[in-house]
Amino acid sequence: MKMGEVAKVADAPQVKIDVLNADNSEHSLSANLKFLRHGELRDYTAAPTTIGILPVLGTFANSDYYRELASYATFTAGSLTLKLRIGNHSVFPLKNCKFEFRVVPQDVPHLIVPESDYPDKPKRTVGYSENLPFFETLDKQVIRLRKKGSQATGYARLDTILSGDEFVTEEFMIQLFEPCKFELEVKVLAEQLSPPFIKRIAFTVDGEHIAVNENTLVHDFPVKDEEELEE
Repeated sequence: MKMGEVAKVADAPQVKIDVLNADNSEHSLSANLKFLRHGELRDYTAAPTTIGILPVLGTFANSDYYRELASYATFTAGSLTLKLRIGNHSVFPLKNCKFEFRVVPQDVPHLIVPESDYPDKPKRTVGYSENLPFFETLDKQVIRLRKKGSQATGYARLDTILSGDEFVTEEFMIQLFEPCKFELEVKVLAEQLSPPFIKRIAFTVDGEHIAVNENTLVHDFPVKDEEELEE
């Protein structure tokens, strides 16, 4: 290799992409999930919430608790929780950086859910104040979804990644509905990347279909709400 060719290779953009767990450790590319199935669930009933012997005003049993628990457990038990680590190993910064990711092939049944869209944990009791509107400040680095037909693409802007720096994305989950094999296609775009950097990461997902009812949901997929944590 000639001297000019060596310099040209050194100056070429170099991007590294890793898949992480929620705690930033390396994620396994194989997983065993649980795919829950249930029939119609009954209403939840409970004694009024009290402080000592006095009832807590404005608080009542959440009749949809079992249904909400089933939805929440189905989501969490059947999903992969991921982050992406994007490293710039180039000798120059990557400016106006953006990343995108999607599941391929697109006919694999799935849902991409950013952390900001995770479902709330179900509660056995609810209060009137919880129905008040909530406003949040939008962060441009938060993962958002762009949908075209049945295909969803997650994306976020990262601004500039300096040479030698890494960026760890917001957490997101991919909900699956049956054992499958798929690839997570990650694309990094920046002023210095032409064409964009693309990496495909192969996953193998095994699992079992489990029938649940109110009792097995509460026993096998418990969710501690604030009141239970205080006890």
